[in-house]
Amino acid sequence: TSLIEVMIAGFLFVVGLLGLLATQGLAIKMSNSSSMHTSATILVSELYDRVKANPVAMEAGHYTTANFKAADWGGVRDCSNVELTCTPLQQAMFDQARWKASLESQFPSNVTATIVRTAAANSQFQVNIIWQDAIQTDVNQDFQEDNKSSNCANGADRPANEKAVCALMDFGTMGV
Repeated sequence: TSLIEVMIAGFLFVVGLLGLLATQGLAIKMSNSSSMHTSATILVSELYDRVKANPVAMEAGHYTTANFKAADWGGVRDCSNVELTCTPLQQAMFDQARWKASLESQFPSNVTATIVRTAAANSQFQVNIIWQDAIQTDVNQDFQEDNKSSNCANGADRPANEKAVCALMDFGTMGV
C-alpha cells in the first residue's frame, strides 16, 4: 500500500507542477500585454508633448498622417542638434520620424499608428496605436475566443486579440 501512496503523491505533485507551469506562461503573456499597453500610452503622451511644443506646425496640420508604415522618413532633417535651425515643418517631420522609430522599436511588426485631425476642430487629433496581442479574448465568457475586437479602434472584422490605445488630443487655441 505504501507504493500506491507514493505513486498517488507523485501524480498529484506532477499535476500541481503542470498547473504552476501553465500559470507561469499566462503570467508572462499578461505581463507582455501590459507592457505593450503602457508603452503605447507613453508614446501617445510623448507625441502630445511634441505637438504642443510646435504650435505653428500643429495649426498648419503638419502632425497629421494617415499611416506611419506608408510614410517615407528617410530624408528628415535632424532637428535634435541645437546648432541647426529647423522650420516648424522640419521639426514636425523630425518629431514624427522619432516617434515612428520609437513605435517600431517597442512593438511587433504588426503595429499600426494613425494621427488624424478630427473634423470637430483644427486643434484636435485622434491618435490610434493598434497591435495584435498574444492573449486571446473571451469577453462574453462562453469559453470560445470572440470573433471581433472590443477595443477603441472599432471596425468590422477586427480580430479579438487586437489591442489598441486611442486618444483624443485637444490643444484648444494655443495663440498661434
